[in-house]
Amino acid sequence: MTIVDCFKKHADSGKIVREVETGREATFQELWLAAQRRRGDFYGFDQKPISVILPNSIAYLEYFLAVLGTNNIFNPIPYFVGLPELETILDYIEPSYVVTDREDIAHRFEGKYRVVHPSVSSSGGKNAPDKVIDKNSPAALYYSSGTTGDPKGVVYSHQNMVSLIASINRGFRFTPNDNQFAFLPFGHTASINYNILPALMAGSNLYISRGFEELRHNFFEVLSRHKITYTEIVPTVLLMLLKLNIDISRFDLSSLRFIGCGSSTLPLTSQKEFIARYHIPVCNLYGLSETGPSHVDYPLEKDWKPGSIGVPLDVNQCRIAHDGEILLKGENVFIGYYKNEALYQKAVRDGWFHTGDIGCERDGKYYFVDRKKDLIIKGGINIVPMEVEEVFYKHAQVHECVVVGKEDKLVGEDIVAVVVPKDKSSKAPDLIRDLRHHLKNHLSNYKIPSRILIWDKLPRTHSNKLLRRKVREIINESWELDFVIEAVRQAGEATRKAFRNKRYSFLSDFQHEKIVEKSLKELVVEEDILSQDIILEAIETHDPGVSVYSEELNNMEGLRSDTSEKKYLIDPLDGTHNFCFGLPFWGIAVAVLNAVNTPVAAVAYLPEFDLLLKCDGPEHPTMLFSEGVWIQCTTAQKEMHEALICYDNQFYKLNQRAFRLYEILTKECFTTRILGSAVADIVLIASGKINGRIWNKTNPYDIAGGIPLVKGAGGSVSDFSGKEIDVFSQEVIMCSDKVLNDKIIEIIRRS
Repeated sequence: MTIVDCFKKHADSGKIVREVETGREATFQELWLAAQRRRGDFYGFDQKPISVILPNSIAYLEYFLAVLGTNNIFNPIPYFVGLPELETILDYIEPSYVVTDREDIAHRFEGKYRVVHPSVSSSGGKNAPDKVIDKNSPAALYYSSGTTGDPKGVVYSHQNMVSLIASINRGFRFTPNDNQFAFLPFGHTASINYNILPALMAGSNLYISRGFEELRHNFFEVLSRHKITYTEIVPTVLLMLLKLNIDISRFDLSSLRFIGCGSSTLPLTSQKEFIARYHIPVCNLYGLSETGPSHVDYPLEKDWKPGSIGVPLDVNQCRIAHDGEILLKGENVFIGYYKNEALYQKAVRDGWFHTGDIGCERDGKYYFVDRKKDLIIKGGINIVPMEVEEVFYKHAQVHECVVVGKEDKLVGEDIVAVVVPKDKSSKAPDLIRDLRHHLKNHLSNYKIPSRILIWDKLPRTHSNKLLRRKVREIINESWELDFVIEAVRQAGEATRKAFRNKRYSFLSDFQHEKIVEKSLKELVVEEDILSQDIILEAIETHDPGVSVYSEELNNMEGLRSDTSEKKYLIDPLDGTHNFCFGLPFWGIAVAVLNAVNTPVAAVAYLPEFDLLLKCDGPEHPTMLFSEGVWIQCTTAQKEMHEALICYDNQFYKLNQRAFRLYEILTKECFTTRILGSAVADIVLIASGKINGRIWNKTNPYDIAGGIPLVKGAGGSVSDFSGKEIDVFSQEVIMCSDKVLNDKIIEIIRRS
């Protein structure tokens, strides 16, 4: 018995599949006939992976049935996956066919894989006899980098799928009378296991949406119009619906029995808030790629309370190991990891799948505590991040929160919290102080995070699952910049004091003994050296033996051949001309470079504007120091006709092409400026004050800090052809976003 066999029993039932945006509809009989036509491409293969990269649609279901019905292995891939990641996935899967309507995929992999476009009719499938399929043979291959980052292919047999979905239908009381609604990405197991397969196997109507972006303002209207009885959401969607605070009194939702919420941890506070506001039961869904849903939290039982993951589905057994790990055994447990038998043997022992999750059982109900590897061990004491997060969620201004451990030499791991506020305009210093007061009222001191960071958003997978691993990596892959920040501030104060005392007769006394013209129109003043010495002393004290390069040390030639793991690159006073003429556009920057001279962290400071920015490491957000705390800063995205673009100031070094580019640029953007300081341009882009800067010719110390700072603020950095740059690049673009960057590249091509 296969899923296809189960579906065929309902082919004449008159049940439908409908796309809610397009209105396209197909009966189960029409769906089966279309699937038979689709299977011609794959009929000549057996047990080969077929990768399907399509949006949520009826066509997707046609290919699902066609692949399984020809004894091949269905491999769903998220539709919006980028080409570099897709290449990694396909190289790992090695599919016999790739089914997609994306032209970029067809173009990129032409000649490497057989690519099928759904608009092209296949031949030979409709009248071909049905194949005999072994129920224990592989049916589906779910690729996942999961939350660990390690690529895994989870293999399901036909028996796995049938046993699992039959159990789900029993546990959640799904029947032919249901109207299922699927809008989560079909490239993930959530929609497949909770919506698609239960509907096909139970013989119930299935309504499809392209995704929540299409639904965010009419979600409840769609549920009402189609008399939906069940749908699945993820915590991100639940939080969005809470934030929208929709008046649902005008909708008839009497058909809606309940909503399931899964894929990542559902905060209990948010679950209760949703139920109280919308009066719709929301159950907590628990499962893994390797098992599918393993528990049923049926919210219509009389004694039901939110918070647990319910009881095991009848397809599997569950027990809690001595260390608290949840173990599962049953016909829903997958049959192997693709190309990795050793990993499978490690995960499944004596028939029990080791989930890596910590849980407990009370009064017959099971509770998810946390991922085993997410526990924070501070001074030998286990701290459960979810417990701390729940306290954060009780605060009215917290939209999302994640708590992770950061390596600490003294206590092993320290606690760091990242918060996304509901009101993005709220002042971060005030919010952090308020949060600390809130935590002290609800937590023991040792559980209170030592750092609270305010971010605009949290990293997530294509299915909106929180990438806690990525947050932990970002927090831990940070360079120690506190002493650099302090040194840059000291250098800034010293130079600002000289600037405000007007030690130079700026315009009239250009031959002042303290001003040296080191080369044509290149000035160096006493404060260049003063600033450099303050920063050098700090580095020698706190990070002795590390290579240091600086504009005024005259040692830049050695940088290109230096392969040491870490080095500092200093621009001690950028904008010396402005400094000498009494103009405030000057600043100080320090970048940290790795072995291949890629800038991975940076600090930049504009003393006259009191703008201090830092980026602690690769993929870290750029942070702005304001009112005693660090807050995340973002670029200001603008269309070209609205943008303020800064340009080179040393025209005497430039060729005619640079002049032509400037001419076109001034016509197409809103306005241009020449500030005369690379550090000023970088800080103003990253902090959202201006929109871009173009260098036709530059130096490593001018741009090094800008690479991590602009990227970390959400901006884009490239050369004139759109490629990645390094510190030795001469032609450089730094912009508020990639759209503007690409527009400038187009202008450059025309120049």
